[in-house]
Amino acid sequence: MTVAVTGAAGASGRVVAHHLQACGFEVLGIDREKGAVSTIAHRVADLCDYDQAYRALEGCNAVVHFGADPHPDTEHRSAAARFANNTVSTFNVFNAAIARGIPRVVWASSETVYGYPFEGNRPAAIPLSDAATAPQTAYAMSKLVCEHLAELLCQINPGLTMIGLRISNILYAGTPEGGGQASNRLRDTYDRLPEYWQDPDARRFNLWNYIDVRDVAEAVRTSLSA
Repeated sequence: MTVAVTGAAGASGRVVAHHLQACGFEVLGIDREKGAVSTIAHRVADLCDYDQAYRALEGCNAVVHFGADPHPDTEHRSAAARFANNTVSTFNVFNAAIARGIPRVVWASSETVYGYPFEGNRPAAIPLSDAATAPQTAYAMSKLVCEHLAELLCQINPGLTMIGLRISNILYAGTPEGGGQASNRLRDTYDRLPEYWQDPDARRFNLWNYIDVRDVAEAVRTSLSA
């Protein structure tokens, strides 16, 4: 099986790509710029351009979509740009996969759809296993819109399987191969946990949750075959 991994030059995307390759998948990385992972084939594409997204998925049997804008919603213009990038690129990937006859898409949604940050938007109870969605940011709104989009596309495309993973705060045990931009984003590592223990309120904004990037990669792998 040849799996396209969008966002493969990013911190979590490259870990996912490496894991799938180690498990025997043929992996094709897709990103705006060529990643520094020499062992993985790569195509450069701006996924907000539909023709580029369509061409990038040629020859693939499944898609893992991790390409998104992760930057904060600092003000109304950045929020607008982020929402537009994440929704348009995801629609293009979904639509191109359907046009290519690709039967399965796994993508990164987010736990932020539940209402992050949680200091002001306090949930009725935790854990949030059955909580209603209450997105508070442009990023969270873009993820929830894409979840609804996936539901609609599956309704009109029998045989299509789309799996959205509501991934939480990702922790890393080390620096991924290649360094560069991905390494600069590795601020949440296990080395920082002791400082959080000193102030329990420090992580209230995301209800103290996290996931190891290696578990993210394994969740993607099982989603490709479940």
